[in-house]
Amino acid sequence: MSHHATWLERWQSGRTGWDQGSAHPALLRLMAAAEEQGFQVRGSRILEPACGRAHNGAALATLGAQVTSFDVVPGAIHAAREIYGHLPRLALVEHDAFVVREDWSESFDAVFDRAALCALSRDLRPLYIESAWRHLKPQCLLMTIPFTAVYGDPDQGPPFPVPVSELVMLMGPRFELVSAKELPPLSPELGRVAREMIMIWRKV
Repeated sequence: MSHHATWLERWQSGRTGWDQGSAHPALLRLMAAAEEQGFQVRGSRILEPACGRAHNGAALATLGAQVTSFDVVPGAIHAAREIYGHLPRLALVEHDAFVVREDWSESFDAVFDRAALCALSRDLRPLYIESAWRHLKPQCLLMTIPFTAVYGDPDQGPPFPVPVSELVMLMGPRFELVSAKELPPLSPELGRVAREMIMIWRKV
């Protein structure tokens, strides 16, 4: 089964366990870390790949950003529009995270990644990072909440853990790490994710 078909099947069967029903609890901490790097949420243009129901994109739009949230699954965008279609600063678009849109090239002040990277196998991650890099303006930010450890077999994802050392190798030489903070460990009762971080990367 292709990567796209896998996610389409998960949506069609209702297996969307990554959907927390609201924005990530650490989103404001991530924005505070970004502001320490000179980023201003209000008035910025933010791209959110693999948005699902776009809870995070909606929260960022409410904070004053102009957000473009996209997903390759039409049903995800339909669901997001039903919930958040009324928000004036949130655009909801069907698009493939591996494909660079020329009209988006170097157009965004930040890319926000909650868990898209951790949903990808190792062979697909460089394509995703390349696309994010191409869509960002020079010296702008990739703001991430990666899963650095999971309960159970790390190869039986998604989600897949991406340890910090692996992230640094993956991001270089396109990004430099400018901020990294660990979040409190998660209980196995809450799912497979054991540890998360908030990390800020600057395009170079």
